[in-house]
Amino acid sequence: MCLINVTLTKIDGIQLGNFLPSNVFLLHNFETKDHLRVRITNSDRPRWEVPSSVISRQIQPPRLPYHPLPPRTYYHLSVPGSDLLLTLRSTSPFGYIVACFSNHDALFDASDIVFKDHYLQLSTSLPPGRSSIYGFGEHTKKTFWMVEGDNVTLWNIDILALYRYKNLYGSSPFYMDLRTPSGTTHGVLLLNNNGMDVDLIGRTVTEYHEVFRLHQCRYMYKNVSDLERVVASYAAAGLPPETMWTDINYMDGHMDFTLDPVNFPTDKMNQFLDLTRSTTMARAAR
Repeated sequence: MCLINVTLTKIDGIQLGNFLPSNVFLLHNFETKDHLRVRITNSDRPRWEVPSSVISRQIQPPRLPYHPLPPRTYYHLSVPGSDLLLTLRSTSPFGYIVACFSNHDALFDASDIVFKDHYLQLSTSLPPGRSSIYGFGEHTKKTFWMVEGDNVTLWNIDILALYRYKNLYGSSPFYMDLRTPSGTTHGVLLLNNNGMDVDLIGRTVTEYHEVFRLHQCRYMYKNVSDLERVVASYAAAGLPPETMWTDINYMDGHMDFTLDPVNFPTDKMNQFLDLTRSTTMARAAR
């Protein structure tokens, strides 16, 4: 077993991008010549992870002396006897590639990493026309393999397998990638017990910035005073939600583009909007 630790902020030239914390710790572990484990975490703020008693592995990285690496575009890491090559890209945003020496095939190309306290996103590129993805149970769908446009939710629910495209009783964050024409196969385990959405898309989708904002939403706000108390509470706690959703209660008779003249009158709503602009929130919206 070989452990190699990389604290990304200590590698000259690596740009972490806008969606990674300031001090990211990457641990990659060649547990066997055919088994590579990559762990990305925030070295300044411990995160809850699947306990090692569930899946045996090293949680706490060993303390190794820091040796500065020369600045370059790519850093190639491997161990003798292994066909696997891990390449770190010092581009912006940061990414990494797991590939095979023997056929130069990229097995996992993580080019888009979003790492937030309450949101993680990891994307990989697949070779066009040569990759078939199986796994990510339990769910119902037309085929055993994933096809372009499929969306799979890993979130356990108690539902009968009578309807297509539904998540079921269990979640298995593991997939196998069958490559043609070689017939080679490799597996990837996304070791995470949180709910996950998996999308197989034909091309990269760039989400607009609004989806990454912190949102506040609930049903049954009674009046403008309720909204003002919520904004004031966030400001007092030093929390930065930027968008507020007020559901349907502000409407006059639940009609779009209207305001309840008694509980959400126009003059008080305008005052509330001015308040949000001067505090932690950027806007109020439905």
